Amino acid sequence: MLISIIIPCHNCETTIDRAVNSVLSQTHTDWELILVNNNSKDNTWEKLIHIKKNNPDKAITVLDEKKKGAPAARNKGLYAAKGEWLQFLDADDELLPKKMEQQIVAIKDDIDAIYSPYNSIQKNGTNSHYIIKDDIWEALMMSKIGITSSNLFRKSAVLLINGWDEGLSSSQDSALAFSLLKNNNRFLPVDSIMTNIYATELSITRTKDKDKIKSIINNYINLRKDILQFLSEKGIDIAPYEKIYNRIFSDCYLWYFENAPSYTWKEYNKQTKDNLINRLKTNYSFLIKWIGNL
Repeated sequence: MLISIIIPCHNCETTIDRAVNSVLSQTHTDWELILVNNNSKDNTWEKLIHIKKNNPDKAITVLDEKKKGAPAARNKGLYAAKGEWLQFLDADDELLPKKMEQQIVAIKDDIDAIYSPYNSIQKNGTNSHYIIKDDIWEALMMSKIGITSSNLFRKSAVLLINGWDEGLSSSQDSALAFSLLKNNNRFLPVDSIMTNIYATELSITRTKDKDKIKSIINNYINLRKDILQFLSEKGIDIAPYEKIYNRIFSDCYLWYFENAPSYTWKEYNKQTKDNLINRLKTNYSFLIKWIGNL
């Protein structure tokens, strides 16, 4: 089974070797690799050409996408892909050797996406991110439905929803999953860690820019509002999902407290509709974080 591996490449000359080497090390060998340069200002383009020349026996394609953003680069690769299944891989991440082999074994005719947990590797250690297997909507609401590089997608399903939303600067993988689920595509969990996700200084979620933080939070929260509305229109009892929403609403602001403490505290208290007890608990958490930063 041919799998098309698509890597968006923006200023990644220092990390792309790790990602590509993880592809070359895959035990599943029926693949093509599509490297998409996306407005790089460093030597990424030259590095991609070098990778292709140094692997003449491998199916490697190098493309260029001028529209800014990883979604546009991924879509460029999507429409060039020849495989039945797609592996999207960020340029600073890596696949463990049996990643694709283990996920392919689980594929069934009625399955359109495979989702798996992953390791998040940061300077101070490694965190393992689990998945939720029993309730796909809870998994999506809580961001426990894998991540871009840890999942596998049927190309025909992704094409039917017109690929990635190029207007989003964050929450891109959750938005893709939501679009697939709205289109009645089925997700199958494979509960095995097969991907390493590396935190870098260039990660959009590490910004201290207040406007960017506002955009990230809004994308995260608005998507989950859309999920609640969709489930309600489908006649599904949303009471348990509303409880999840209230919890992750406060968590979202707490995540970015260290990046912009004054903004996140004020915005949470202005925007929240949670009950008084939970609001007090969240504000206590803000206080503890603030004391910890002194």
